[in-house]
Amino acid sequence: MPNMPKQERAIRTRATLIEASAVRIAADGYVATTYAKIVSDAGLAVGTMLFHFQTKQDIGRTLVEEAEQRMTAATEHDVPGVDGVEYSLVQLAELVASSAVVRAGLRLSAENVATLELQAGRPQLLLLERVTQLLIGAHQRGEISTAVDVYTLAEALVEVFFGACALSLALSAGADLPARIGRALPVLLARIPAPAA
Repeated sequence: MPNMPKQERAIRTRATLIEASAVRIAADGYVATTYAKIVSDAGLAVGTMLFHFQTKQDIGRTLVEEAEQRMTAATEHDVPGVDGVEYSLVQLAELVASSAVVRAGLRLSAENVATLELQAGRPQLLLLERVTQLLIGAHQRGEISTAVDVYTLAEALVEVFFGACALSLALSAGADLPARIGRALPVLLARIPAPAA
């Protein structure tokens, strides 16, 4: 790789630092994570870290932003209505299970709001907005009963997702979240009243 252009090398180095930071913060938390641990995990020099991230807050905010971008991308699809809600939550569960960046971002969003000057509950609010949009579409297409309050239903589904997510992160570092969501969703979605015939 000696002939690799500087910009490409810088992008790869930054990605390596983000991933090493994510793995460490997802496992140990923000307070216990140090520059020294991250650069050791990444196999890079402290100066390299400082070139890309001047403070630990910079790392934390970057991880939260990256996690939010990945979560938003996972819910941007063409599957409409209730099927779209299910698809979104399954995609997110798989993303949490597979991505240290998303797990770290969620942990930082939950534990370090003041330190990182974050909006409290932002990942939850982003998902709530998307699920609400999908349910409004389902309502308009006559997929669900007009008696269903789509806003309350959206909140309940997001609460179940993030409750399962918190339990999964505590018990299996997110590995069993797809199975948890896979068990919960059919039960919850089956209980949504259909439109009157």
